[in-house]
Amino acid sequence: MIGTDLIDKRRIAQAYQRHGHRLTEKILHPSELTQFNSQQNPIRYLSMRWAAKEAFAKALGTGLRAPVLMSNICITHNAQGAPSFTYTDAIADLIAQRGYQTLHLSLSDETHYALAFVVAQITQPHY
Repeated sequence: MIGTDLIDKRRIAQAYQRHGHRLTEKILHPSELTQFNSQQNPIRYLSMRWAAKEAFAKALGTGLRAPVLMSNICITHNAQGAPSFTYTDAIADLIAQRGYQTLHLSLSDETHYALAFVVAQITQPHY
């Protein structure tokens, strides 16, 4: 399955101005919250994570509903800077039940937009 999301960073900026820390707690995993305060561009940080997590939910075919909630998903990066996901055990169980082996994430952004693609790779075909 494939999931994609395109977000207008200006919308995230407006939402952050209105809701502040409540918005960050909704979007960010606890470990991302600790990184948020040190970001040079916090709106970019929030936007990229929003897009990635929306694409994640779309690739799973669940949408954002328990246990697939933004705050239960964390965007991490390997030593080369490639993005990937970590998530709660409940999400891991759901992924395994659906037969997915790996979730691949690609992120991109421009001045006003953040874009994410997620590919959920199936271990073996289901007939």
